[in-house]
Amino acid sequence: MEHLKAFDDEINAFLDNMFGPRDSRVRGWFMLDSYLPTFFLTVMYLLSIWLGNKYMKNRPALSLRGILTLYNLGITLLSAYMLAELILSTWEGGYNLQCQDLTSAGEADIRTYRKKPMKKDMQEPPAGKEVKNGFSKAYFTAANGVMNKKAQ
Repeated sequence: MEHLKAFDDEINAFLDNMFGPRDSRVRGWFMLDSYLPTFFLTVMYLLSIWLGNKYMKNRPALSLRGILTLYNLGITLLSAYMLAELILSTWEGGYNLQCQDLTSAGEADIRTYRKKPMKKDMQEPPAGKEVKNGFSKAYFTAANGVMNKKAQ
């Protein structure tokens, strides 16, 4: 297990060196801390395609019309929801149409909040320093892994 961790660290360091630093706002999110899970899932997918073709070579074709209709409906609804979230996030966050800096995403990231910050990681904001949606700046920065100097 330790050699897998060392291999993972080596791959991550190589790819970070090759492509630059990753977005620190998604640190700790599922499937985003390492490249290995994505690689293994891709290999498993390609293997299932290859084995599926071998298995179905001499068998009659399956009718998947009903299942694919439900799947397409689900994907359409999911895409509509994701479009609405994209529009709301970019509108509220003040994103620009050019390259967005990793540290200037702003308040829209509160919509993608994952982990509740601990009280010790937050500092009380001065009066009148509230974000549009009711969260304080300190809450936003602690939620994204940025702590004040005293907490470190």
